[in-house]
Amino acid sequence: MNKALILASMISLLVGCSELNYTKLSMQAKECIADNSVSCNDIRIRHAIAGLQLFRDRITAEPDKAKQEVGEAGYQELLQLVDHKIEYLEQQRPSFYLRWFQSDARYDKEVDFGESIDVAIERIINSQTPAKATPATTPSPIIQDGETVQTASASSEPAYRPASADYKHEYSFLITGRTAEIDYKEVITTNQGTVSFDMHSTSVAQNWLLDNLSVGECIRFRAQYPAKAQGQHHLAFETYISDPEPISCNSMH
Repeated sequence: MNKALILASMISLLVGCSELNYTKLSMQAKECIADNSVSCNDIRIRHAIAGLQLFRDRITAEPDKAKQEVGEAGYQELLQLVDHKIEYLEQQRPSFYLRWFQSDARYDKEVDFGESIDVAIERIINSQTPAKATPATTPSPIIQDGETVQTASASSEPAYRPASADYKHEYSFLITGRTAEIDYKEVITTNQGTVSFDMHSTSVAQNWLLDNLSVGECIRFRAQYPAKAQGQHHLAFETYISDPEPISCNSMH
């Protein structure tokens, strides 16, 4: 058998295993909404790790494509940072004793998902991307979840990722269409119209979470600033968001 074919088959198998593990953990995470037990906190951390592993498998499966985007040095640094974050998240998991003997107990320790590492990863990816264009028009404000949504304007976001306490605007959506990447934005069709996320402000892990959303799934997250209206039925998130979490669709308002 051709060696290249064998290698391609092995890569496909590895990526397939990563996708299966990520999907399995996504389903488990849905069942952990509002559950602060040891078990559910561990599932949320493992879910984040699985997303990073899936991302790593895919860029190592197509290294030439990744190097075209960030260069050889950027590619190697990106792999090191992803490995570093995976190791860091492993250290955030509850102890072996808690996982095995007190899995249903309340877990009050605050989990750090390594947002400072995300900043370094984003620096590599964004260094090769063009600057964002400023919208030419300013549509009228619309209402979302009982809150006035600001209209589109030039972004004045900070050059750092804020603490999670600064994400004060909560949103929830039912996914009705597959995610697409358009003009360096993650664009998703939802029950409230089109929703887009500026990839200059989302982390690598968040991009993979958004890319792997399924039709019929419901998510919730918080934003640093309210979404902005770009035309009718289009909400644009141009600044930082918290990690999207799967929720029960019955819990949506």
